[in-house]
Amino acid sequence: MADGRWKALVQIHRRVMIKNFIGEAAGYVADVEILDEQLAPDVPDLVLATKVHFKGHLFRDSIKQGGVPQLKPPFERVRDPGRLADMIASHIELPIPDKRALLATLDPVRRLESVRDLLQEVS
Repeated sequence: MADGRWKALVQIHRRVMIKNFIGEAAGYVADVEILDEQLAPDVPDLVLATKVHFKGHLFRDSIKQGGVPQLKPPFERVRDPGRLADMIASHIELPIPDKRALLATLDPVRRLESVRDLLQEVS
């Protein structure tokens, strides 16, 4: 990026813990352990409140950049707290320690609460 940072798109199918880096080929190779996420309870109030905070955050950022805020259709349909937390976290600027803390939070409800709290701090 222009400021010297690197940005990478990573898509995951499940959470893993890196146990050890084995080597480096065309990319990094690691020994991983698959982590089982907890089954997420239904928390419609938290999901709705977090979506509202995110829409406000997105609107303010888009206006500052002279654009029009746009949400992809799947965003509105997401009800799973862990999935929503991950989607929002990937779209907001956060310091690396905050991103690491979110990634390390296995409880999906606690992860969504953390995202909501971070959104409230920047509003």
